[in-house]
Amino acid sequence: MKVLFTGVLTVVSLGLFVFSIGASQENSANESVLAATTITLPEVTGVPSPNILLKEINSSRIASNLEPVSVDPVLTATAQERIEDMRQNKYYAHQSPVSGLHYYDLLESRDARVNFSCENLNLSTSATPNSYVNDWLKSRAGHKECMLSPSTTKIGAAIAPMHLGGVAPQYVVVTIYQE
Repeated sequence: MKVLFTGVLTVVSLGLFVFSIGASQENSANESVLAATTITLPEVTGVPSPNILLKEINSSRIASNLEPVSVDPVLTATAQERIEDMRQNKYYAHQSPVSGLHYYDLLESRDARVNFSCENLNLSTSATPNSYVNDWLKSRAGHKECMLSPSTTKIGAAIAPMHLGGVAPQYVVVTIYQE
């Protein structure tokens, strides 16, 4: 199994940074492709929408001449489990300090057989999903390569509030990609 770890920590004051991806004719032309590949991800009131995150990710993939990724229920459940573990055990990392497990261990426990997968993490005070995508695109730690891998066709994503200190609300974001 080929695995890629990526994570980014972003601390942004709300309202100071607002990232947006401008609507271009190419993106408008691809709206039907985005709509066709979007399966609703679970949402939580007051938390940034993982469905908007998926749309932003697929917009970036299409702009890079890649096929959009589609939501996979096993990857989504794994992303949600990762977030719950981070929240419960108050950490932000690719490996649980309590269980020692990585996302790929959780995939294997669900009998998900893959040749390639990768995980992107983000911890941010921003409530804007496109800011997470922009962070990954600008990162030098493999985030862009994970998100824009031509090998990946499926995604699982989850977003939840998490407080690791400071006064501003924080959100933890997990995306898991797979062939």
